[in-house]
Amino acid sequence: MNELETITGFNSWLMISVMFLKLPKLQVLEGSICDEESLSMIVDHILNHQDQFQNVELLIVCDINMDSEDGSTLLRRLVMCESLSILRIMGRLSKLPAYEAQLYRNVTILWLMNTKIEEDPMKILEKLPMLRTLSLGTNAYMGIEMVCGATGFPQLKGLTLDKLPNLVEWRVEEGAMPNLSNLYISRCNKLEMIPEGLKFITTLKQLVIGGMPAEFKKRVNDEEGEDYHKIKHIPFIDFYEYQEFDED
Repeated sequence: MNELETITGFNSWLMISVMFLKLPKLQVLEGSICDEESLSMIVDHILNHQDQFQNVELLIVCDINMDSEDGSTLLRRLVMCESLSILRIMGRLSKLPAYEAQLYRNVTILWLMNTKIEEDPMKILEKLPMLRTLSLGTNAYMGIEMVCGATGFPQLKGLTLDKLPNLVEWRVEEGAMPNLSNLYISRCNKLEMIPEGLKFITTLKQLVIGGMPAEFKKRVNDEEGEDYHKIKHIPFIDFYEYQEFDED
């Protein structure tokens, strides 16, 4: 075991994290964290062995109390890990650690779901220097307005907005997301229109719209639509409907 360099697919409910954190040659770590205690233990170990780890991919499925000093410090220390490349969070978060140059340094993929963030996350996320894929899934953001600034998301290639229940207005300033190629918008039922700023993103190759209200689709799905001029440069535009199932 002392020669082991890679661990993938671990789950903190099923494995005792402290056992593999003692492995002297562990370089790659990928798995799910289901409690704050395990997350704290892993973050401490990674930060204390920065030179050892080459790549860390984590899925966090527990709530993190950002209103407490411990919770806020824990998440800030997590995004301080230079080896952290992929981060997925599926628990309540309420807010993200403010951007600083030493944080989020090598995060390339970020996926948020059920975090219920209250303030516009784009103010922080657009500053991530290496971010290439961003997904805001079910209840990731609970606000009504979202803004992508003029110099934001310099490396972003893929963006998904799915089931943001309160989002009414999304603004994209000219110069934002200069490398965006794939955009997915689905089940944001209060979103009124496509951002004007999309017309400036010449790199866009694909726009997929799913499960959106008829009025929204009408604005974009033919040349007579009010928003068609914003997306007419995109080579592939597709629409689809969601099939909702009862949990019972």
